Amino acid sequence: MNQPTGTSVQVRIALLAGAMLWLTGLVWAVPVPPRSAAESKDDASVPSITEFEARQYADRVTGAIQRIAREYVTPVEPSRLAAAALRGLHRAAGVPLPNHLQGDLEKYLAGRNLNSELRSARRALGRRQAIQGEKGVQASIEAMLQTLDPFCAYLHPDERRLTSPTVASAGIRLEEDEPIGSIFVRSVLYGGPAVAAGVVPGDQILEINGRSVADLDPRRAMYHINNGGGTVTLTLRHRGEKEPVEVRVPLAQFSEETVLGVRRKRNRTWDYWLDRSKRIALIRLTYLERSTPVVLERVLSDLSEDGLRGLILDLRECPGGYVSNSEEIADMFLPGDKVIARYYYRRDQVLPRRGGLPPPPKQRISTGEGSFTDFPLVVLVDPGTSGGGELVAAALQDHGRARIAGQRSRGKASIQQSIDIDGDGLPDIRLTIGKFVRKDGKNLQRTAANQGTKDWGILPDAGLEVRTSVQMRRLIREWRFRMDQRSPHSRQALPLDDPRKDPVLYAGLQYLYEKNSD
Repeated sequence: MNQPTGTSVQVRIALLAGAMLWLTGLVWAVPVPPRSAAESKDDASVPSITEFEARQYADRVTGAIQRIAREYVTPVEPSRLAAAALRGLHRAAGVPLPNHLQGDLEKYLAGRNLNSELRSARRALGRRQAIQGEKGVQASIEAMLQTLDPFCAYLHPDERRLTSPTVASAGIRLEEDEPIGSIFVRSVLYGGPAVAAGVVPGDQILEINGRSVADLDPRRAMYHINNGGGTVTLTLRHRGEKEPVEVRVPLAQFSEETVLGVRRKRNRTWDYWLDRSKRIALIRLTYLERSTPVVLERVLSDLSEDGLRGLILDLRECPGGYVSNSEEIADMFLPGDKVIARYYYRRDQVLPRRGGLPPPPKQRISTGEGSFTDFPLVVLVDPGTSGGGELVAAALQDHGRARIAGQRSRGKASIQQSIDIDGDGLPDIRLTIGKFVRKDGKNLQRTAANQGTKDWGILPDAGLEVRTSVQMRRLIREWRFRMDQRSPHSRQALPLDDPRKDPVLYAGLQYLYEKNSD
């Protein structure tokens, strides 16, 4: 067998070395995202998760992205939602985004397989307590919803069952716009157990079942109140008192009274006459639920038969309710063939009509059947009047059926729906799917862009604007509650025995006096 010469061996060695250098160059040519020493060290100390866990996270978040992109009231790109989800996940984990995801993350994700990107990101973060299981899903979905509007919300698993009307509760609503740790009772629902336990609007809640509320926002505090077993123990401070008190509130199912009057009769029903001699009545609506239109129609019929000559419809603090119930209530006061409101739903905008034009908005027209139109009407509003309450007030104002007194309303004209993402029968998110506008298309919704203008909410009519401070509104709310709870046999004098103590109510009453004297 021939042996290679020295020259041949040198040539072969040179060729082999060149090939190795060429291959090395290829390896270095592949772009590898640089990793910091801190990232590498941290990743090495974090246990990995299973592929099933990573896929479970990605599937839940991808499902939320698809539903939001398809049903949110205005179009939103899936890549924008996915970018927010990744940022929220890394923020919750306390780990910065890797270098290849920094910069224009939305642009990077456009056109990519979002489920794969989410799965890869979750896998890379490993088994961290702050994002383990449902926590990672929550962090991502909450981050997505924060890019939409303030009425969209993620429902924690423990909160989902509380959306059922058959679940027992304490019968309390809390102030919504308070900071963490500041928990105040906004209203105590008539017919609920908190009334009998002595809870009063304006009470500050300090502890729930012995747990401090210092780290709770009103939404989470509401969950802890209604999820404490058969009874919840509240440590609270009544307005004007230094020492806290402890009350036990049994959780129970109940039917809330939503059509309230001026004072209780001996049989605990409502007396709606504000001035019996002048035949002027007051009806207060606390919430627009399914039974509210039925009860309201019965009350109006009784008052009309008894010679009603003027009505004050008090929608202050009314948070709204179901759209259909709001429409029915507005319809009761309007003649036929009047536009109550117009609606825009995203699902109606998916397929444009022939010619590329979007479909017209849906609208609700009054029937005029059995309407109460033969007496003057004043509607009271304030910053707590929201949603369906604003729909009613706007319809009556737009058609000249009522005068509006008080202070500009909240400016919430969005329509929410609870959505089940994973198919377990319980809602996962509350999503804005539509909005309503006034009969002429005028906007009602308050936004960051228009909040300095007059183009939102319900504005009082000329001469009937009465501004009150937050503290004054809370005080009147407490006075109102104490008057409602006063025994019909009691001779105790209360502030609201004099309507002048409530300046908004008094302004409406004065208008009706003048109207009836014409």
